[in-house]
Amino acid sequence: MSKLEAKIILSGVDNASRPLQNSTKNTKLLAEQLLKTKAELKGFNQIQKNLSGFVTLKNNTQKVGTELEQARNKVNLLSQAIKQSSSSTKKWWMILKRPNKKRHN
Repeated sequence: MSKLEAKIILSGVDNASRPLQNSTKNTKLLAEQLLKTKAELKGFNQIQKNLSGFVTLKNNTQKVGTELEQARNKVNLLSQAIKQSSSSTKKWWMILKRPNKKRHN
């Protein structure tokens, strides 16, 4: 086989295999991009979990805030009731502490 024949054959092989080589390169690039996309998707899933946790915490905080407000209202009502009963009790106590004129006679 002459050099010219070898060059022609090798040129034909190169031309025939070039699309396969390009396809192999593209496949490698695609695999790398898929790995990057998979990692990003994993990160997004973690962010979604964090957001779900945040929403749960926010809802629980609002619920606790509402319960706290209700408890404060109850305390205020009880405080007012105690003040009213205290003033009535003080009046009765003062009446009872007064010396009875009938007892001293």
